[in-house]
Amino acid sequence: MSARVLGLRALPVTFLIFVIEALFAAFASWPNGVELTAKLSSLSLDPSALRELGAIAKGFARGHGLAVLAMLVLAPWLHMSWLIMLSEPQSPARALARGVGRVPRAWLIALVLLVMFALCGLPFVGLAYGVTRSLSDAPDARRHDLALAGALLPLIPLAFYFHVANDLARAAALEVRTLRSIFRGLRTALRPTAFLAASGAALVGVLLPLAAHASSWQLGVLPATMLLQSVLFMRLVVRAAWLGHALALVRPTVVVDA
Repeated sequence: MSARVLGLRALPVTFLIFVIEALFAAFASWPNGVELTAKLSSLSLDPSALRELGAIAKGFARGHGLAVLAMLVLAPWLHMSWLIMLSEPQSPARALARGVGRVPRAWLIALVLLVMFALCGLPFVGLAYGVTRSLSDAPDARRHDLALAGALLPLIPLAFYFHVANDLARAAALEVRTLRSIFRGLRTALRPTAFLAASGAALVGVLLPLAAHASSWQLGVLPATMLLQSVLFMRLVVRAAWLGHALALVRPTVVVDA
């Protein structure tokens, strides 16, 4: 079965994940988000009004922080349920129930890869520390900042590589043991086809919301909300397509689309 068909198979779980994310976002935004929008629309430079605005903004940020934390906790379960739904036809409820049993393995894979990323990133952090020490007395602050950014820049593709390996390892973990799935994920992530497919999916996932935000300023509240939510769902569909491709790369029974 092709990876494209697998992506279509996962649409019910993809929509369910979209609903869960939307509910968490609504919880984070209500009521502080509505109050913050109202205050910004009638912004005053009065000190008491600014203090009140700051308190509302703190509540809004706190709500979003809690929502992000909750999604991080749920992410391994939803990720494994997504992959299970992609692997064979079944109801979303059954995929979610089976995903619960895969959560410890998903966490273990993520923790092992996180430790490996930290170890691989140590030389670049050491290089950045050396740059900071050697250029701390340099008269040109821009030179220091550029050198520091150059020393830390390799951490970006390194982090993305381990992100791709995490997806591939979790896909492989549906069939093989944890340690073997990690090595399979790390090995498969080095393949140009895997890295390019993941990069394309990530790029689309970033550009779609940016384009929607850029065009939503000229729309009303309701059309802008509908546009943004549609784009967020499309981003999840693209993510499901990548996971189907990842499943195809680590399982020989799945055919990768040409």
